[in-house]
Amino acid sequence: FSKMISFGNACGLQAIDFLEYLAEDDDTEIITIYLEGIKDGNRVTRLIREINRSKPVIVWKGGLTDSGARAVASHTGSLAGEGRIWQAFFAQTGAFRVNSLEEIIDAVMALRYPKTPQGRRCLLFGGGGGNAVALADLFNEQGLDVPALSPETGKELASFIPLAGNSLRNPLDLWPALESIELLRRCLELVVADPVIDVVVLDRHAGLWGGEDSQKRQREVNDYIIDFARNNKYNKPVVVSMRMLEHDPDIIAAGARQRRDFVRAGVPAYSTPASAARALGRFARYHEFLSKDRGNTE
Repeated sequence: FSKMISFGNACGLQAIDFLEYLAEDDDTEIITIYLEGIKDGNRVTRLIREINRSKPVIVWKGGLTDSGARAVASHTGSLAGEGRIWQAFFAQTGAFRVNSLEEIIDAVMALRYPKTPQGRRCLLFGGGGGNAVALADLFNEQGLDVPALSPETGKELASFIPLAGNSLRNPLDLWPALESIELLRRCLELVVADPVIDVVVLDRHAGLWGGEDSQKRQREVNDYIIDFARNNKYNKPVVVSMRMLEHDPDIIAAGARQRRDFVRAGVPAYSTPASAARALGRFARYHEFLSKDRGNTE
């Protein structure tokens, strides 16, 4: 963090004052803000749109429900505004829209990743038929595509992966590959080269389980994922979704350490598949807005 600002009930300084300062602050790369009401909507909208061209602005807007609006009135004495007005605000500014502190963190993690996807087409890589269906639904709901792999990629995968117990469609249901570096390497090198794929999402079970040999393999696979995410020759983003299936405190703690290792290495790692889908969907919309906005100003 470069700056953290809490300005109370906005009796004097307003959000726009801090936005103007942060826009010029060389130490600030991303701006996040919890916003209740504003006093000069046109000015704030213009300013955030301008800032957003060079520094992403993430906005958690409070008070969009009737109950929330009453709370805003008692807190800052400002008008929260109707939901449709704020929908227009986000459409016009391109600001990231989030609904919680956790979503702010997820959005920042996506924005700090150095690789920008070229589109919305995701390869979902995990295990379990039911999980695969649920993953596809989650990503589609966030406006992301889960396209069929090209016939050439499917044929290559089928040449070394048995069809029994596995699915070579997208999502890829390949438990064995998540426990074997050699098998994972062959799979990832094939799918990342497929021109129909923009982003690879790996659905990992968080935590370490099994015996010592199993835990060692899991750590080695995680290290390989980090290396592949940072160095794949197609420069396509790789994102990890951490799925926690255990309630054992030791496994939960191990899962937290794994997620931290991914993030510290520059690989976005989300606490749930839903979090990953939501962050990637908004990330894609943000970059599409920037592309369209640049086109309109040229």
